[in-house]
Amino acid sequence: MPLTLREKILAWFITGETGMSSECLAATVAGMNTGDRIRTSSPSDGSDFGRCHMLILRVPEIRERLQLMRPISPRWNALVEHWAEVESTYVAERKGEPTVGVGDTYKLLRKIYAGIESDKNVIEISIGEAAK
Repeated sequence: MPLTLREKILAWFITGETGMSSECLAATVAGMNTGDRIRTSSPSDGSDFGRCHMLILRVPEIRERLQLMRPISPRWNALVEHWAEVESTYVAERKGEPTVGVGDTYKLLRKIYAGIESDKNVIEISIGEAAK
């Protein structure tokens, strides 16, 4: 029997490299970032983006649900808009090695986030159920 989206995310969480932004992404697409307290952390540098990228490689269904991140925060909204460009920059910059420079990715994120206030870790809203 194939694993559900939530089961795949749980497997990633247990065995993958996680960070606040990738956990926010995972919780949101799994429909678990709801209620009175919502995580809003977005990738702040290439390493953060890399953890989100690796999550999507591990759980490809997340890619088609990236739009669910838009209401989480202004930064996530901007990042989703430019996801392909950031991902392409990140992959080219890494050259297949997870520890090879991420300076260009950082610069691109700074450009995308320019003028957008930093995310708070938790905001008090409810966006409802994102995914089942």
